[in-house]
Amino acid sequence: MAEWFFRDPTQNRLRRGVFPQVADLIEAIQTYVDRRNQAPKRFFWTARATDTLAKIHCASRALDMG
Repeated sequence: MAEWFFRDPTQNRLRRGVFPQVADLIEAIQTYVDRRNQAPKRFFWTARATDTLAKIHCASRALDMG
């Protein structure tokens, strides 16, 4: 979810913009968030908990071996 939060404004607003000052970048981000919050969309988690836990276990084993 956090990845989407940062991906969307980057793809939809920031990559196309030119921001001569940090304040301009901050304003662009705030404007994007404000507009997005005017019509929020509910997020529905579709992954099963068992699948997620299995992936975590697999990644943990891979890190322990590495």
